[in-house]
Amino acid sequence: MVVPKRLRYFINRNPNLAGHLSKLLAREIDRFMVKNNGGAPSQLHFIQRFGGALNLHPHVHAVVSDRVFDVKTNAIGLKAVSFTRVPAPTAAQTTAIIERIRKKLVRRICKAGGLPPEAAADMLSWKNSGFSLHKEVCINAWDRDGLERLVGYCSRPGMSQTRVIYSAKTNTVIYRTEPKAGKSELLTMTPIEFMRRWGLLMPPPNKNLIHYYGALSPRSPLRKLLVAKAVKETDRVAMQEKVDKLKKKANSWAACLARVFEVFPLVCPKCRLEMKRHVAARSNARSATGPARAGCAISRCAGQSPKRLG
Repeated sequence: MVVPKRLRYFINRNPNLAGHLSKLLAREIDRFMVKNNGGAPSQLHFIQRFGGALNLHPHVHAVVSDRVFDVKTNAIGLKAVSFTRVPAPTAAQTTAIIERIRKKLVRRICKAGGLPPEAAADMLSWKNSGFSLHKEVCINAWDRDGLERLVGYCSRPGMSQTRVIYSAKTNTVIYRTEPKAGKSELLTMTPIEFMRRWGLLMPPPNKNLIHYYGALSPRSPLRKLLVAKAVKETDRVAMQEKVDKLKKKANSWAACLARVFEVFPLVCPKCRLEMKRHVAARSNARSATGPARAGCAISRCAGQSPKRLG
């Protein structure tokens, strides 16, 4: 969520306004997604204060689920998370969301003494408001690497050390800006000017730059269930990756069994967790590790025969 340049000064001067902008965006997203579905989406907001050229540019990045979550009781009386997919907003719906955020933020800044009423009324009359909401980035559910890159981009620091060069001969600092249209610019400045720019980008004290809303909010009853489900899914993905690596090893006895007999003996057929090999005693009283005995950490799953693949 980007605001016009005229309002960035007031957001920088009053740190509470950045959090207010994040709350306005979260409420409008909740209103759109919960309107006909119920439940709540999960939202993770990052407040950033910088642009790509060491410039002051307060804005908000929001990582939002494409579905709403709700709590339902299953057949055995346990609470489980259910979800309903919500289509992305159309251009008209996005414009309506931006317009509501625009009016509320301008009125809040005017109420805080930042803008006089005449200037606020003039800004609300602009045809091009300067507010923008980018919603073109979409990550598939299976693309965990893409999600990691997206969150890493939203939470990146204001300056990259790899872009900074100090020339001792000329006593100047050279900073390579983020590329636009495939090209980067080189900013040359004195060390004092560099420190001044960097100081403007420092976050205010005792202000959180990461906010959780919706199903991930601290008081949401969905948060505990979502975290448990995410941990379980992470373990499943890690286990699947480990299985794929073992299958690629031609010298692995488990991979050989999987190829020949379509049986993978290191995965429990019931809980789908990794089974650990135990020490097997041979007839000559020697002990050695081997596939003679296998069992997972859950006692009720131990001793079952492996399940055929596919």
